[in-house]
Amino acid sequence: MDTSNILKVITSMRNDLTVSLSTLRDRTKSIVALIKAHSKDVNDEIQSMISVCEQIISQIAGNKLTEVEDLIGIPLTEASNICQNWVVPKLEVDMHFISRIPKIFSMSPLRFCPFSFTKPSQPYDYLGYFTDVKEMTVLDTNTEEEFTIHNEVFHYSSGLLYLGGEQFLVTEGMTANKKRTYLVKCLSHEVFRLPDLNTERMHFCMGWLDGLPAVFGGSTGLHPISSVEVLEREWREHSNLNISRSEATNVTVGNDTYIFGGVNYQRLDAVEVWRKKRWELLPFKMPLRLNLVGVVKLNSYEVLILGGAEGNEKYSNYVWKMNLENGMFSTCASMPINCYFPKKMISVRELTATCIIKDRIFKRPQKLDLKDYI
Repeated sequence: MDTSNILKVITSMRNDLTVSLSTLRDRTKSIVALIKAHSKDVNDEIQSMISVCEQIISQIAGNKLTEVEDLIGIPLTEASNICQNWVVPKLEVDMHFISRIPKIFSMSPLRFCPFSFTKPSQPYDYLGYFTDVKEMTVLDTNTEEEFTIHNEVFHYSSGLLYLGGEQFLVTEGMTANKKRTYLVKCLSHEVFRLPDLNTERMHFCMGWLDGLPAVFGGSTGLHPISSVEVLEREWREHSNLNISRSEATNVTVGNDTYIFGGVNYQRLDAVEVWRKKRWELLPFKMPLRLNLVGVVKLNSYEVLILGGAEGNEKYSNYVWKMNLENGMFSTCASMPINCYFPKKMISVRELTATCIIKDRIFKRPQKLDLKDYI
């Protein structure tokens, strides 16, 4: 019996496996060496953090409060308020250890990440928008100057909510990590990891619900969803919307939060409101089916609804004034440009609205004189 073919195949298999075993051993040595190097870096940073903490404890015990303020870089009263809600960052040591070691332990000066937020009042000091992957542009509404922040977590599909001061709440966007959220300090360019969302989503709107940062609806990528989450130390599930919708717009007026338009396989004209601890679908609708409209609160019972997307590459320049008490709409003068409002970034100072819009070409700031519409 001729066994030459069997011998040839088995010999080739043995040789291939021998090479694979050698490669595995070499790569394992390299990976172990890399892990050791990274582990030493993090060990040194943690030791530095412990040392700074011990210094602060010692200085507080000795009533050397001025030295404590110098070390942490902020007034003690501010540090005390922050520490009431501060969550100690966690170091995750797992199979992705090499790529996921967060640089969160550099303590010169000691950095605090506040974990409670208050809805900012108009006008907003800063507006943000994503101009490219890994790039966020921030507009100072007082000076009208722009500056750019670069970070790998930014994506043009990321969620964005202004929190007041220099702070923004950002989600990671259309990536493999659609649940991740971050606190971004635009002046210091610092990015802090916050708790993950419970439900993976994209194309949702962000706003405020019962005084807490919130995400409303969105899409799985295939289907619209109705779930709502609020951030209170952790993201927690809230009551679901009546209609699943992505790319909707929300506005809070008093204690009520309104949701306008969006997409549920087709564009929507439906409006619903969070009132008296439940979502209520209102009996009146927007004049057109639109998503990504701009909404400006005028007073305790009226809002302006501006622009929005009517179809692919078809944007509206219509403006309506809506009475929230009776649902009456009145048509106002049109905007000078057809556009939609990608992240609901609108700052109102007196009767001038500074907005981030998207027209047929690019995203950009746009000023609107509200006197033209009211």
